[in-house]
Parts: sequence; C-alpha cells; structure tokens
Amino acid sequence: MSIKLHPVAPGPRRRSSVLAPLVRGISVLLVWTVCVGEAQAQDSHEAQARATELFGKAKFSQGIKLLNKDAKRIARAGETATFEHFMLLSRGYNGQGYYSLSEQAARKALELAVTARQQLTAHNGVAVSLFAEGTADDIQMQEAAEHFEAALDVSQGRSNVVRLGLAKTFIYLYREAEAIELLESVLADAPNTEYAKQARRLIDDPMRATHVAADQLSFDLVDGSGRVTLKDLQGKVVLVDFWATWCLPCRLAIPKLGELAEKYRDEPFELLSLSVDEDTIELKRFIATNSMTWMQGWDDGARNARVYQVAGYPAYILIGPDGEVLWRGQGWNEEVEMGIKFEVDRALAALARR
Repeated sequence: MSIKLHPVAPGPRRRSSVLAPLVRGISVLLVWTVCVGEAQAQDSHEAQARATELFGKAKFSQGIKLLNKDAKRIARAGETATFEHFMLLSRGYNGQGYYSLSEQAARKALELAVTARQQLTAHNGVAVSLFAEGTADDIQMQEAAEHFEAALDVSQGRSNVVRLGLAKTFIYLYREAEAIELLESVLADAPNTEYAKQARRLIDDPMRATHVAADQLSFDLVDGSGRVTLKDLQGKVVLVDFWATWCLPCRLAIPKLGELAEKYRDEPFELLSLSVDEDTIELKRFIATNSMTWMQGWDDGARNARVYQVAGYPAYILIGPDGEVLWRGQGWNEEVEMGIKFEVDRALAALARR
C-alpha cells in the first residue's frame, strides 16, 4: 500500500526569525553604549584622581587643565560633567586665587547635588569662595553667610568646618555675639580637637585667630646661595609673598611688589617672594626676565605653604620683627594692595617707636 504524501503549506514565518537580526543589532549597540559609558566614567575617575594629586602638590594650573580637557571629552559624548568634577574644579580655581571661577564651579556642583553630603559640600564651597572674594564687600559676605547657614542646616548643625567658616564670616559682618555662640558650640561639641583650638583662637583674638607660628619658616634661595630661616630675618618687618609663575594674579602683582621693595629699600623691611613652582630652571628664567631683584625663595613641595595654611595664590603674610604674624592677605586687587601698604607702614612705625 502506498501512502500519498501531501505537501505541507508553509506556515506563517516566526516573528523571532525576522526580528532576530534587529534584536542582535540593538543588543550589540546597548553593550557598546554601556562599555563606552563605563570607559568614559573610568576616564573621568582617573582624571579626577590625577587632578586631586596635582592639587595636593599645589599644581593647580595643571589640575585645572586636566579637568577642563575631561569636560570637553564629556561634552563631545553628549554627557554632563559630574558633581565631583565641578567641586574639584572649584577647589583648583580657589587654589589659584580665581575666586569668582571657584564660586561658579561650586554653584554648578550645587545644581547637581543630590545627597545631603553633596549639598553640604557645595554650599560650603560657594560660601568659601564668596568669603575669599568679599572681604571688602558686605553684600558678598552676607551671601557667604547664607550659604554657610544652608550647609550648617544640612549637617543639622554638626559640621565644625562650617561652624568655623560661618563664625569668621559673622566676625567680618560685626555679628560678634552670633560668632561667639557658634565658637562656643564647637568648644562644647569637639573639645581637645584642632577645631576647638581654632575656635578658642577666634574667641581670644578674632583678627589673628587663623595665624600659625611664624618661626617655622625655612627655605632655599632660588639662586642656590643658601638656606634661610626666620631667625636670619629677625629684627625686620618681613612680607612673605607665596606665589607661582603659572598664577595670573601673582604675575599681575609683580610690578607693584617691585615698587614696594624699592620704596622700603632703606627701611628694616624685607620682601620675600616664596615660589611653589616645581621647575626651578623656568622659575629662574622668569625671575630674571621680570627683574625680580628682591629676595627669592623656593618652597620645595609647597611645605611652607601647607604649614601656613595657604589656600590659594598669591597669599601674603606680614611678620613682625619678633616673629609674630601681624597680617594675612590673599589674592590680588586694589584692596589687597592697599592693605599691604597700610599694614607695612603700621608695622614699621611701631618698630621705629621702640
């Protein structure tokens, strides 16, 4: 018996066979996107880690260039820089004395802040920049106080760093009672800490509370002729200028500093420019090119800058004939220039009365 086989009509084509190439293509695209995203995140992480390392060595210009290069790469990929990126950028600009740019970067970070910790850090960053910018501007100082207060609220009143910053701002705004209340809360909550020491100094002497012992100053002369300590300068009024060749405000200050050195040439006064540059060959060339004929020191590894808690460049410390820190200033503008002249004149007048 023969069996007749009937041809089977083809059924509907399975959808999976039609969509499979498309699904595979989408999967590959998704994997590629994830891999690229992870690679970009890794690149940003490495750039931020390297910038942090550079900032720790006072190489602010190099760190900022690295972060800005990373920001351009991120923008080309259609992405947005992170909170961490902008806070690091704010730190770098602050270190260079570009307080307005530091403030702008901190405000960008504040827009991206999600966690309470990020909000605290960003508010504090904006406040620190405004404080540095606005020591002669009550409006900016008031805004600095508002951001410090916002940061303090986020910390539920517990951040000692913010309490100290707000207390200093209140002192500038002549709100001494509120400043004392904050400082006493630091003493009560964090006894036997560095925060408590700073708070006690502010209570005892608001104008000089952040000063450190001047007798720690020691450095090599750029020309290689020897090493100098503060003892070698005893009996003189000494203005220490912390600076770097890559710092634009520092460069702008050079002509005026030269005038200052010339004005007090016959007085018991010493102008000391202490560079945190790494390349001493370039430093020597720069000094010669710009006729910086006063005392030039090299702060190898920014050791003195760290000891004196220098937060940005240029920074100025006026030291009296007995080694006492008389005044501090930071950045370069007309107010800083006038402050230097006023304080030097006052210190020399006091020395002449002895």
